[in-house]
Amino acid sequence: MSNGCKVILLPEAWVKRVSDFVVSGRMAEEGEPAGDRPEVLFSRSDPIVVQGNYSDYNIRSRHFRCLETFFIEVDEAGEIQSVVGLEGLLPGKRTVMVNLVIARPREGVDKATRMRELLEEVLRRAGEFVEISKLRITYLYDHNFSAPIQAQVWSTIIEAPERLGFIEEARIPNETGPGRDAVLLTMRAAEPPAESPVTA
Repeated sequence: MSNGCKVILLPEAWVKRVSDFVVSGRMAEEGEPAGDRPEVLFSRSDPIVVQGNYSDYNIRSRHFRCLETFFIEVDEAGEIQSVVGLEGLLPGKRTVMVNLVIARPREGVDKATRMRELLEEVLRRAGEFVEISKLRITYLYDHNFSAPIQAQVWSTIIEAPERLGFIEEARIPNETGPGRDAVLLTMRAAEPPAESPVTA
């Protein structure tokens, strides 16, 4: 990545570090000083569930059984800057759900730009392991409360997903209650460059 960071597949030796990074995160809030603490930009789980789901034991178990695949962004000093959890990368799965995006704020970098570049790089790296064509973010939105439920969703994901490289693919009424929609957002992999025609 252009900032000197790189995205790598989680190595086993880093499991405890990743767990500590994730459980230290807080929900991103507009207008609040970012500081240096990791921010949860998206999680399919609420904060209480995150604390249990992302213990070092659970991360190791889920990652190495391919139930969930973790990518980490590290800087030149080897410090974790972000963690992205995806559905397990398995052969034949071309659309992969995003489970978690948590990132350390970067001074002078727009948060939406940062999240977009991070997920584009994760999508590219995931494509080195399986023939993935798109990432999907999905969450349950309750119109009665004008808010997502059972998840942590940064407001820009709700209000302007296109800034993050996503399009709204569907909004499906959900049977769990009136006024609830399941929202499906999709980021597609970049098309490979066209080959130049061969000329004699």
